[in-house]
Amino acid sequence: MPDGLRTKHGFRTFQRCLPKSVEFNGIQFVSKAAVEFHVRDILNRHTPMQPLTGDDLRFVVAVLDKHPNREVIVDCGVRRIVVQHLRDKYDSRRFLVIRTDGSVRDFSCRVVLSPKTAHRRLMGACRFAVRPQIRDFRTRAFAGVPSLICEVSGKPITEADSDVDHIPPRTFERLVIAWLSTVGLEPDGVSFVPMVGYEQPDRWEDNFLEENWREYHRTHAHLRVIHPWANRSIVRKADSLCQKSSTQLCHTLKWDWPLSRLMEKFQCSRIGQKSRRKTPIQSGGGGGKIQRQISASPQA
Repeated sequence: MPDGLRTKHGFRTFQRCLPKSVEFNGIQFVSKAAVEFHVRDILNRHTPMQPLTGDDLRFVVAVLDKHPNREVIVDCGVRRIVVQHLRDKYDSRRFLVIRTDGSVRDFSCRVVLSPKTAHRRLMGACRFAVRPQIRDFRTRAFAGVPSLICEVSGKPITEADSDVDHIPPRTFERLVIAWLSTVGLEPDGVSFVPMVGYEQPDRWEDNFLEENWREYHRTHAHLRVIHPWANRSIVRKADSLCQKSSTQLCHTLKWDWPLSRLMEKFQCSRIGQKSRRKTPIQSGGGGGKIQRQISASPQA
């Protein structure tokens, strides 16, 4: 056993550090990541609309059997399963079920590996509900101009290559939490009707509640268009840092700072975290003997 795992709990701690194994169609995978790699390998090896056969077909059927919406996806029966290539900039691919009556239905293996929590379901449904507002804001932002300058990264952006960001501290997740408090609900208290499309969010069961959320978002959301890299990298890291850091650091960060200034603050925070780590002398072991010798030595 590695020295770093030798604790009072012994081998139990070592087991918790190992990834959980997953089994599909008699194949043992060391982790969920290994399953996802195998799924991507199947998708990449097949041409558009090519039917699955052999071990690939048996594996995908085994995954489909554990899908939470299997009965709706299969419906009258499965004639074949093919790989569909989506015409997007990411060259996305997915599995498509062709039923015995000729109808089709796509499904996601990711739902099987990582079932949605109540919070995740709510976030997806809330994002889908305000998608028209996001689309309209982007259209108005680029009305009459071919491009803009991202206020976070300083890079030029176009309507086709830009993200709509919720300006901190009113991030999207915080808006959802604030809205829940106004209606007196918890994430598991909002009911949805499951959707069976590929990674589609669930549909709201209460249409009045959905409209209430749309109106709350329309009133309280502060939006801006920024570069996709800035939205998925620097802004997300900044929000995560503020949530995990001290209150003083949260008040120190300024969201309108340029990228260089934000990265300078991040570097300072990392240096501060490293400096608080225990030295070999403080952490015990061989260093403890040195510390005891120093304390026992006579002072000059």
